[in-house]
Amino acid sequence: MKLLYHKGQNFGDALNPVIFNYFLGTDFFSDENDSVNVIGIGSILGLKHGNFKKIVFSSGYASGDIETYGKLPVIDNSYEIICVRGPKTAKILQLDKSKAVTDGAVLLPKIWQFNNINKKYKYSLVLHHKSFDYFSGWKELCDELSINLIDVRTSPKHVAEEIVKTEFIIAEAMHGAIISDSYRIPWVPVKLYKSINEFKWYDYAESLGLNIMIKKVKVHLHDIDFYSQIISNKIKIPKKLLVPVSAIFHVHKKNRLKSFIKEVIRSNEFYLSDEKVLTEKQNKLIELLNQLREKYK
Repeated sequence: MKLLYHKGQNFGDALNPVIFNYFLGTDFFSDENDSVNVIGIGSILGLKHGNFKKIVFSSGYASGDIETYGKLPVIDNSYEIICVRGPKTAKILQLDKSKAVTDGAVLLPKIWQFNNINKKYKYSLVLHHKSFDYFSGWKELCDELSINLIDVRTSPKHVAEEIVKTEFIIAEAMHGAIISDSYRIPWVPVKLYKSINEFKWYDYAESLGLNIMIKKVKVHLHDIDFYSQIISNKIKIPKKLLVPVSAIFHVHKKNRLKSFIKEVIRSNEFYLSDEKVLTEKQNKLIELLNQLREKYK
């Protein structure tokens, strides 16, 4: 049996082996037999297809972006649905609503407690990993705003520890918010680029009874070269003027984004799920993991 998840430089995906190996044991999975596979944490239900048995545990679907998240799967006899991320995934897959528990990442505090850790940051920004491809100056921008930048491409334990050291989390990466909530740290969701999928955010939030509103920026920040390309494609401009004009355009966008983040902080509209609800969901996931281990040990 294999554990299937997206392998890349991304915090949420990297939590899969941490959580599943802890609760199921490091000897539960083997690459020698791929006829049965556990589909784990992430918006991967549209991506993990094949002629094998698929055991779905807390996975989600992200509607509205087939190129990134794949087509809606047809749930047939090859699937064993233990649970999915939230009500929206359950509904779109035509599953019973009891299958909607929550994202498996909420179990992380059961593994890493970070006892007696001191708060170091007032605010931290947890970007989606793709946002680093659009703009390379995030660290400098956050320094200018006097907020901490958490890079989800680093080790999962480092990311989690940085979140725990923070009083309030501004999250573009959904698992930044999930881990914040699980460690009882208030968070606010933001959308800085159009590629951020809202369906999965609302799916997770509804699983914990949260009614959230994603704060969306009206400008999308890129490096100067990006603006130079856009400008040169649209108008004829002397080469000696292209970089200065692009730089002006870039600074304008950057200042608007900084104003947006300042307003997010000023509005003080942060979320935190009900602790009783979170505990119930964590206990349910552990119960289901125990059942999975006993069935396939």
